Amino acid sequence: MDTVINRFRSGHDNAHHLLDVFAYQLRAFEHGRTPDMLLMRDILDCLNRYAAIGEDAYEGELIDALTRANGDFASARLVLTTEHAAITELGRRCLGLIEDMVGGIVYSRSELLIPGQRYVRIYQAHLRRERAYLHQHRDTNSGTAAQYVYQPLPKDPMAEFTDLSERITQATTHLATDEFGLSVCAACGTDTAAAGDTLLTAE
Repeated sequence: MDTVINRFRSGHDNAHHLLDVFAYQLRAFEHGRTPDMLLMRDILDCLNRYAAIGEDAYEGELIDALTRANGDFASARLVLTTEHAAITELGRRCLGLIEDMVGGIVYSRSELLIPGQRYVRIYQAHLRRERAYLHQHRDTNSGTAAQYVYQPLPKDPMAEFTDLSERITQATTHLATDEFGLSVCAACGTDTAAAGDTLLTAE
């Protein structure tokens, strides 16, 4: 069970960082700057894989493992997987818009900003709720837990994006100056003090 929870925590760290960078890119777009659309696309793709539902769903499989090990987690499972469905649906909509824009289709800024900003908000709220459930059940054990700890666990989505951490670092370390003379990230148009410090990890 500890192995599953550690996987969750690693995934949470990655998701928080990806959401921060995605939000910075959206803020750049909102203020008339040109964000890195290819980076946004891959960040969103990776985030969507963390929250995916159905077969090979990363967090879904981890939640199932916790539920098998501890029946008390079943109520949490219903809440979290329902949120996963909502996040995934909105994420697909945002990803479709970004892919269209990469392909040259022109949309008004609000077409992406409104669902994109909502995606960030509900994903962040979901991570807070998920962390609370994990904290609540961290000390809970059962006689059946051990047999599930050693079952194969799903592959971390970050493993599919081998250069994403490097690309984020590059995007957030090249500084420019905005109209107020402040140092900003050239790609995302925001203060980079907190953006590039945390490296993404893959299990």
